[in-house]
Amino acid sequence: MTTPATVPDDAWPAGDRTSWADDEARLVWDFTAEPWESRPYTDDENAAADARAAEAAVVADRAALVEQARDAVAGNRVFLDLDAPTAAQTLAQVRALTRQMTALVRLTVGDLCGDD
Repeated sequence: MTTPATVPDDAWPAGDRTSWADDEARLVWDFTAEPWESRPYTDDENAAADARAAEAAVVADRAALVEQARDAVAGNRVFLDLDAPTAAQTLAQVRALTRQMTALVRLTVGDLCGDD
């Protein structure tokens, strides 16, 4: 084990906390030793950290798609309020609707890999 020079503020022991897993550095901190010690993640801990990172990416992608959908509603209302849209405006709207539908389909089927 290695002795840390500094430990992040959110790693400080609280209550009965005796260890802390740092997914970014891939280290487990042991607060029962004096001075505190750390060790590298095991293969299982690395796999679990990868799964947490993937889930966080999915949650962020879902939130981004929902925000895009909210923005799309506003843009669609502007187009619908036009009395006589030009051909260019109509083409732009078709392109926008295609992007919007792609995002909604991804959201519906759970394709939240961050592509597009």
